[in-house]
Amino acid sequence: MEKGLSPNEIALSEMICGQLGSEFGYAPTQKLSVSKTFFLRFTQLPIQIISQISYTIFTQNYYRLPFKIRFGLQKYFKFTQ
Repeated sequence: MEKGLSPNEIALSEMICGQLGSEFGYAPTQKLSVSKTFFLRFTQLPIQIISQISYTIFTQNYYRLPFKIRFGLQKYFKFTQ
């Protein structure tokens, strides 16, 4: 089993959370070039599009469902604790 993140995973997480991390005193471990940042954003684009579409469809239709189905979805996806 692998321990730790790969350099590519570290670069991706620092690109996504770098600004928030700097507000809490976290210093980035890698200096990303503009081309590397563009490449990382471009490779994540399909995932971002799919997640945005599914989130929009889910939130638009969730409140139109009857309560019985909503509670079933909550149990299935474990939204509540």
